[in-house]
Amino acid sequence: MKAPLNKIFVTVEKKWEDEIKLDTITLYKDTSYAQEWNVVQNGIVHSIPNRVDMLFYGKDFLTNVQVGDKLYFNFGVLLDNDNLIEWEGKQYWAVDYFQAIAVVRDGKIIPVGSHILIQPIVEEVTSSLLVIPELAKNKEENKGKVFASNQDTIPEGSVVEYDPIGKFENEIEGHKVYAMFNDNIYFKYN
Repeated sequence: MKAPLNKIFVTVEKKWEDEIKLDTITLYKDTSYAQEWNVVQNGIVHSIPNRVDMLFYGKDFLTNVQVGDKLYFNFGVLLDNDNLIEWEGKQYWAVDYFQAIAVVRDGKIIPVGSHILIQPIVEEVTSSLLVIPELAKNKEENKGKVFASNQDTIPEGSVVEYDPIGKFENEIEGHKVYAMFNDNIYFKYN
């Protein structure tokens, strides 16, 4: 089965992250509350399209995501049942390319398309004046270190300033990062 134009088909083990496992017990979450926090945001790529609309997507589209990759995507994919396709008794989810954030291949995290992954830099607030405990917390600036990039001009390890509106917090393979588009980067330090 080939995916339609500009779509990636993925399979997911289950739709909801509804369990919290402790040493001896398992707790079950109510997934109807704050669904975007409880929905699964990754799956295994089953098929990629055999052609793409190059007007909107780069030439790397067909090589950036491969069958068998673990794909991380926007939480809205599984919340929209219009993306669900049932075929030959199995469920597949259609992911638009712009909703694909990163793939994991051979243990390496690779951003998809024009996405970049940033670890925010949190600066400690210090003052020689009166300190109010509730206000004396760490402050997150719009500055971060590039965790993963597929753009040569913004390599991994670079410190960048980014648009705060474009950031989208995600957990990818245990790493808490902001996924954003390369265009959300204002500039690179040094």
